[in-house]
Amino acid sequence: MGTGFMEPRRRPAIAEAAFVIVFLFAVEFLASKVLPLPENPSEAFRFYATAMVRSLEILLLLLYWRFRFGNFSLLGLRGTLAVRGIKSGVRFSLMLGGFALFLEVVFRLTLSKSFLGLIAGNPPASPFALVLAGVILGPLFEELALRGFLYSAFRTRYGAMLSTLATALVFGALHYKAGAVPLVQVAGGIVFSIAYEKSGSLAAPLLVHSLGNLAIFSLSYLHLK
Repeated sequence: MGTGFMEPRRRPAIAEAAFVIVFLFAVEFLASKVLPLPENPSEAFRFYATAMVRSLEILLLLLYWRFRFGNFSLLGLRGTLAVRGIKSGVRFSLMLGGFALFLEVVFRLTLSKSFLGLIAGNPPASPFALVLAGVILGPLFEELALRGFLYSAFRTRYGAMLSTLATALVFGALHYKAGAVPLVQVAGGIVFSIAYEKSGSLAAPLLVHSLGNLAIFSLSYLHLK
């Protein structure tokens, strides 16, 4: 799988990836203490606050990767691998879109409900802030952390299949909300890892992730039921 994927000796170690993840949690904890949210913040305020923290975390991740591994070619973000990643991301996105439409038809015929409506949620009150935090910065942060570091580290010892499952479960846990099983997020995490593995470029899962979030946010305006 994935002829362009980085060689084992050039991947982060599991302990190193774990340290990075714990460090990111520490950054978020400190940010919540230094810049606490006001009581009853607006949706836009929460999204912009999230975007600010994500920007800091992305910067720290990129600086660490640059210091540790020298350049970003190992992530497939340069040259022909980046181009291959973009093409692969477009293909995966189209396939996911087609599959979502197929499920929409199945749900309509069998349950008289909209599958797309179930995953879309409510329209955001602050679309620009949501796009900044949820379509641009959020996916970039999560793909750097979960695919760039965690998946790459686990794959060295446990192979592609177990690493895909492990990072998908972590991704789902990060998006867990009380009373709602994050099945869509777990499925998305699996797809993102497969896209990374197949293309050898982080550009592929990043593009699929961003376009997927954008599609979900856009669907909320259709009020499907």
